[in-house]
Amino acid sequence: MAYVKNAIHLPLDSLLERNGYRLNAQKSTKIWKVYNNGNEKLPVRQNANFQWFYLNCDNKADSGNIINFCKNRNLDLMGFTQGLIINDDTIKENASKLTSKEADKFKEQQKIIDKFNQFELYDLTNSKMLEKRGLNGNLFLAYNHSLKRDKHNNMCVPNFLYSKNSHSNKIISYTRRLENPMTSLNNQVLSRPINALNKGEKGIEMLAPKDLKLVKNIVLSESIIDSMSYLQLRKLNAYESILLSCNGQFNHPSRNPNRL
Repeated sequence: MAYVKNAIHLPLDSLLERNGYRLNAQKSTKIWKVYNNGNEKLPVRQNANFQWFYLNCDNKADSGNIINFCKNRNLDLMGFTQGLIINDDTIKENASKLTSKEADKFKEQQKIIDKFNQFELYDLTNSKMLEKRGLNGNLFLAYNHSLKRDKHNNMCVPNFLYSKNSHSNKIISYTRRLENPMTSLNNQVLSRPINALNKGEKGIEMLAPKDLKLVKNIVLSESIIDSMSYLQLRKLNAYESILLSCNGQFNHPSRNPNRL
């Protein structure tokens, strides 16, 4: 299949119309445009990164981007996209929007990180939150440099993501482990209390000792509290252990702890 630069950003809806597909206005929504061609019924949409995707209502295996579309139909990608090139105004406009969106996201992320860094250190030796969970704060002093507290004395745990640009782990946000769990929201009683709130995009919660050369154990769980509980239960040495949490996102591809 011929290579077409930035093919996934080309307007798939326009390409379908140019290649015999008809818009089904009655079945279309604000997000999905539905196109028909014979027995084929294809919903298509553009995501937040201005990439186009499609689904086949009658074949779950037939879905993906424009490259998948052509491959699944033995179509030549260059022939299918002829007349639409990288210099098209549509591509330039989308690239500009994406750059602006990424810049705004970075600024907001930096504000969150700066706020986290300004917090005081969390007092592990006098934590009612940990005490309620049967945890001995003294066992986790190796991580004291990473744990912060906000004005409500919530334990704030840093969240990380692997950065391809720097090939290193980068803090992107933090999770507040609430001193007093939320039992109601918008004047409505919750069926289950909320014990944690994330400030910013979720990542991998990580607590690590300063001297990584001593590390012998890596503990991974769904929440950092579970990882702390495991360390205490197994009587592991915090100075020899890294605690990780997927923050409730075990199946999220970009939250793969193997990259940390």
